[in-house]
Amino acid sequence: MGRWIICFTVLFLLFASTEAKGDENDRWNSLSKTSYSAFQLAKQGRTADCLQMLNYFSRQFEKHPVSGQSVSSRTIRTISAVHSKAVETLSEQTRDPDAKMRAVTQFHMVVDAAFTENEPLWSSMEDTMMASFQHLKEDAAGGNTTSFEQDWNEFLSLYETIYPSVSVDVTPGQIRKVQALISSVEDDLSENVSQEARISQLTSMETEFKNLFKGVKEDEADPSLIWVIISTGGMIILTLTYAAWRKFKGEKEKQVEREREW
Repeated sequence: MGRWIICFTVLFLLFASTEAKGDENDRWNSLSKTSYSAFQLAKQGRTADCLQMLNYFSRQFEKHPVSGQSVSSRTIRTISAVHSKAVETLSEQTRDPDAKMRAVTQFHMVVDAAFTENEPLWSSMEDTMMASFQHLKEDAAGGNTTSFEQDWNEFLSLYETIYPSVSVDVTPGQIRKVQALISSVEDDLSENVSQEARISQLTSMETEFKNLFKGVKEDEADPSLIWVIISTGGMIILTLTYAAWRKFKGEKEKQVEREREW
C-alpha cells in the first residue's frame, strides 16, 4: 500500500508542476500579446494609444510577477529597462517616428525572446544583418569611406534594436566577443586601415553573428524539463513494476502453500 502512496504522490507532484508551468506560460502569452498590440499601434503612428498599452503592460507585469524559476532576474531587469526606454522615447514630442518605432520594436522583441524557446523574433533579422555585412565588405573593398560609415551606422542601429533580445538568449561570453569586434572597428574608423585588415575584421564579426543566430535556432526543449519528465516517469514505472512483482510473488507463495496442504 505504501508503494502506491509514493506512486500517487509522485504523479501529483508532476501534474502540479505541469499546471504551474502552464499558468506561467499563460502569463507570458498575455504579456507578449500586450507588447504585440503596442507594436501594432506604433506601426499605425498611434503614439498615445501605444503609450497606454505600454502602461497597461507595466501594470500586468507588476500584478503578476514572473517566478525566477522560469525567467532569470537579469531578463526581468532587461525587460523593465527596455520598457522604460520605450515609454520615454514615445513621450518625447521631438523624437522622430523612426526612433519611436525602433524603441517599441526593441521592446516587443525582448518580451518575445523571454518566453519563446525556439526561433524568437530577433532571429528573423539574420538575413538583414548578413546583407548589412555584405554592404560593409563592398564598401571596404572599394575604399568608399563615406559609404562605409553610413552603412556602419545603419548596422549599429540594427544591432542596437536586437541587442536586448540577444542578451536574453545568448551567453555573456558570446556577447563579449561580438562587442569586442564592434569596438575594434569603431576604434579604427578614423585610422587608415588597409582593405585586407578591414575585411578581415568584418569577416570575423560576420562569423560571430552567424554563430549567434545558429545557436538560438538550435536551442530546443529545455534539457532540465526533459530530465524531470524522464526521471519522474522512471520512478513511476519502477514503483508500479515493484508493486506488480510483490503481488505476483505473494500469489505464488499462496499457491505453493495450498498445494502443500493438499
